[in-house]
Amino acid sequence: MKICHEQYERYYGPDFVIDAPLDVEGLRIPALLPQLLCLSLRRQLCAAAAIAKHIMNNEPGRANNGSSSSKPATHVCDDMLKVAGVDMTTPKPIEDAMALFDQLVSELEKLL
Repeated sequence: MKICHEQYERYYGPDFVIDAPLDVEGLRIPALLPQLLCLSLRRQLCAAAAIAKHIMNNEPGRANNGSSSSKPATHVCDDMLKVAGVDMTTPKPIEDAMALFDQLVSELEKLL
């Protein structure tokens, strides 16, 4: 609860009223573990950027074979991403996401 309270103070400033129900809000969201949440979001952003790159470059996708799986959720997600042409077991999606980020920063610098 203390961590959640501190984060509200940090993000919203001293004028934001933190009442008792808001103070315990973090208890109902198990994904608030910062390391896990950040890792998951980073991974999702890299996968999304890779899929967007395939779409923007008009790269052909691969059809789903329709098979089901009894694998753990992460492995199923990795398999589904591979169907979309993204292999999260390699550094390529991360490298591509960083290249996209670099490109966007360069464009922003030119605009500013």
